[in-house]
Amino acid sequence: MHDPDLLEWEADHDRVVVSHDYRTMLHHYQMRLLAGKRSPGLLVATQKKSTGEVAESIIFLWSAYTPDELEGQAFHLPSLIPHVFVW
Repeated sequence: MHDPDLLEWEADHDRVVVSHDYRTMLHHYQMRLLAGKRSPGLLVATQKKSTGEVAESIIFLWSAYTPDELEGQAFHLPSLIPHVFVW
């Protein structure tokens, strides 16, 4: 499935996407938001960290944020740094 299709699916099913694809997913996510389309959120995980570290950061986000707070946001995992889009 291509990135834009996956982002459309996640919005239709109210799911947050977790991806390793820094190179293209962030771009497609930003284009989606610029087009005025909604997104429940995007979590971009580095492949340089263990699955456990990434899972812990996902659990932390799940416990610390409401779905409304994740809406339209992208986070880098496992650092939890929000991605800042340059508009």
